[in-house]
Amino acid sequence: MATCDTDQDGYGNPCDADFDQNFTTNSIDFTNYFVPAFRLGFPGPRGTDMDCNGAGNSRDFVGYFVPKFKAFPALGGAIPGPSGLQCAGQAGCM
Repeated sequence: MATCDTDQDGYGNPCDADFDQNFTTNSIDFTNYFVPAFRLGFPGPRGTDMDCNGAGNSRDFVGYFVPKFKAFPALGGAIPGPSGLQCAGQAGCM
């Protein structure tokens, strides 16, 4: 799997289901960003192509979004990450 960081916040797409950049993965990320990209069949500029294959599909949802959405914050889920970059969470982090 290639790693991409569409929104350039230092968290690669596979680890970043926080599409609105508020440091939590919630129903707003799903409704406002993931669903429209899924309906169109191609990813938007927020990183909804979570497996970095150029498509917005059920693999992104089941394999990446759902685990981040359901994860317990105490275990590092429901927030973006992990990232090995010091600038993670800041615009333009690459």
